[in-house]
Amino acid sequence: MKKKTPKQILRSKADRRWYEICIKREPKCVICGKPAVQIHHFFPKGQHGYLRYNLDNGISLCMGCHFRIHHCDGSLAGEIIKKKGMKWYNKLKAIAQEEHASFNNMDWIQTQLDKLNK
Repeated sequence: MKKKTPKQILRSKADRRWYEICIKREPKCVICGKPAVQIHHFFPKGQHGYLRYNLDNGISLCMGCHFRIHHCDGSLAGEIIKKKGMKWYNKLKAIAQEEHASFNNMDWIQTQLDKLNK
């Protein structure tokens, strides 16, 4: 088995902490109300990595709704916006459209983890 790099270990810690906070803040699926077991990045971390640890970007979902978002039903994003509100969406969208300096290096990840642990 391949050994994880220090960056991968740090990112795993930050990912886990982000998940724990998001699930505690919103323990029910935003779409159907079932117990949430997964957290969805509303703005995908692959395109908006600087929102990876933004708590407002974490959407609590049950496994079924999370699967539907990724594989079946693109309209669920509108449902999430309706439930979370336009103020929430506009705030996140503005952040997503900003220019962002370097991120996803060890210093940035550690800073994000420190913020999550406060």
